Amino acid sequence: MTGTNEWRVIADDQKLAENALQRSEAFLAEAQKLSLTGGIAWDPISGDHFWSDETYQIMGFDRSVRPSMDLIIQRVHPDDRAHLQHEVYRAMQGEQNHDFEQRLLMPDGQIKFLHVRAHRVKYASGKEEIVGALMDITESRKSQAALDAAQTALAHASRVATLGEISASIAHEVNQPLAAIVANGQACLRFLRRETPDLNYVRGAIEWIVKDGNRAGQVIQRVRGLFKKADTQKTLLDVNDIVSEVAALLQRELAAQHVTLRLELASATPLIVGDRIQLQQVIINLVVNSVDAMQAVTDRQHKLLIRSYEDEAHRIVVAVKDGGVGISADAADRLFDAFFSTKPSGLGIGLSICRSIIGDHGGRLWATNNTGEPGATFQFALPSHQE
Repeated sequence: MTGTNEWRVIADDQKLAENALQRSEAFLAEAQKLSLTGGIAWDPISGDHFWSDETYQIMGFDRSVRPSMDLIIQRVHPDDRAHLQHEVYRAMQGEQNHDFEQRLLMPDGQIKFLHVRAHRVKYASGKEEIVGALMDITESRKSQAALDAAQTALAHASRVATLGEISASIAHEVNQPLAAIVANGQACLRFLRRETPDLNYVRGAIEWIVKDGNRAGQVIQRVRGLFKKADTQKTLLDVNDIVSEVAALLQRELAAQHVTLRLELASATPLIVGDRIQLQQVIINLVVNSVDAMQAVTDRQHKLLIRSYEDEAHRIVVAVKDGGVGISADAADRLFDAFFSTKPSGLGIGLSICRSIIGDHGGRLWATNNTGEPGATFQFALPSHQE
């Protein structure tokens, strides 16, 4: 009897262990399914692969198919195969850790985005395997793309709204060279009506027509660029050029608001990598805000200073300093919050978008009250381009 009881106890323990193992496996399978994460293992020496059920589901293969490197490469997007082969080479060379993203091109043309993390495991037997997980991040990528599109649309709407505020000045900037073109054209006609046309005068008038035409074209080109709804295009840029372009565009508006602008631009600053239109938008927004902040000031001149310089961290800084009312303590912590505005009719999206743009460029945007004098300074710092 004693022996029989012992066997029963052993059998019960074995049953409990089996149930616990099955339960653990079920939990793991369910967790992988819910998180869209599959388990993987690969022996670089034998070439053997192991895939969990969720990995088969993500890869789009039937469970009866034996996993292999050829099968994986077959499913990987053609543009990403070289990257995968590079990771395989690193594993063959003994690399311990792997963390990369990969795209799959499914048979129906759908593209999946995967995040793969794995590391090398060495067992007591001396055998080594690459063990890890792959996560299907397709939906999060789609959500991020939708968010980026929404932010682009919002930034475009902000640009249009800002340009709407200065549309009269822009029209004046275009009308001035057009009026000069008409005047010089009429002068040409008068010179040509003479019995002996003075071709030197005609030539001079035509040269001015060309210059004024180019001037009008440059204004229109700058405005068209700001109105245009386009994808981000980052190139090597000189920040001073962007500041000068904005100053030229807003010159008439500043004069109309009785604001004196002074530029202090550092010479020979390193280039930055950025989107010209987006950075123009940031500077225009900061300048317009500074002009608005000085409108309530009646006891001193309205002066605006735009500086550029390279700081100790080799970042390129652009500072817009005004002599306005400054930043109140209540507004200081909320200046860059979406939909917060100190203007009665403000939308509260301008500074929020500016901070997002600067952040997307790897920089920082901040504001402080001026020390020892009225007004505030808004400035942003961008990393310089490293050769």
